This record gives sequence, C-alpha cells and structure tokens, in this order.
Amino acid sequence: MKQFVCAHCGQQSIRKTGHVNRSTRLGWPLYCGKKCAGLARRTNRSIADKKEAKRLYDIEYRKRNEKRLKVARANWFQKDYAANPDKYRRVRKAKQAAHNEYCRQPQYKEWKREYDLQFRAKKFGELWESHLLLVQLEREILKHMTRYEIQLKNKTLNKVLRRGRDGKIKRSYT
Repeated sequence: MKQFVCAHCGQQSIRKTGHVNRSTRLGWPLYCGKKCAGLARRTNRSIADKKEAKRLYDIEYRKRNEKRLKVARANWFQKDYAANPDKYRRVRKAKQAAHNEYCRQPQYKEWKREYDLQFRAKKFGELWESHLLLVQLEREILKHMTRYEIQLKNKTLNKVLRRGRDGKIKRSYT
C-alpha cells in the first residue's frame, strides 16, 4: 500500500502501490473515493454555457460529417415515406393553400415568367441567349402590330387557300 494526495480534496489517502505507480506514470489523477472522482469531473458551468458549447460542437460535427449525414437523412426519409405515405400527404395538403397563394403573387409570377423563358431557351444549347433576344424582339413587334397585320404583310395569311386558287395544290373531294 502507498500513500498519495487526492487530486480533488487534497487529503492523504492509501491505495495499492501498483495502482498509484500506474496512475503516476500515465499522468492520471488519483482520488480518495468515488465522491471526489465524481466531483472532480464536474465543470461547474451554467446551462447556458453548456448549450452554447453543444451548439458549437454540433456545427463543427455537421461540417465534418456532411456527406454521411446527408446519406443517413435520405435513407431515413425513404424508409419513413414508405412506412407513412399518409403522413406526408397530410403535410403537403396542409401547405397547399399557402403555396397557391404564394404562386399568385405578382413578384412570383414575374420571376416564374423569366425563369420559364430561360428554361425553354436553354434547350437550344449554346445559342440560348440568342433565342431569348429573338423572343424579346417578337414581343416588341407584337406590341406595334397584330398577328393578322404581320401575316398579311408577309403573305402568310390563308396560304393554303391561296395556293389552291393558284392551282399549286390539287384537292380531291371524293
């Protein structure tokens, strides 16, 4: 048996020599009993401090494990959705009225119009910006002339009837 000084309360205590030597060699603290060991582990921080430390830890943890957490969340959602489709149907139905109201806002309509124009234009590949300019030009022309006036000027109004009268198209009515 060997004497040592408790790391928490500072009183002299006795333990087996091997225990004291191992703790000294590894730099571990020695305590006189379970009570001192438990009290030494306490941080004496307020609940607010603990919550702040946990918040900072969680932020760091999420940064480190972003990919793994994303896969885990996706897997959980797939399992939950397969097990409870009615739950998600109710959630969608509850949000539907608010979503419809949001879609009726003038700002959203304007944004959606521009978004759809670009989306359709990008199907033309590299020349999508040229297509957008062409659409804007057509809009500007339509502000000043009607489609009827444009077709009349370009001689594209009633093309089939005119060709039929000129004899270029033969029709059989049998």
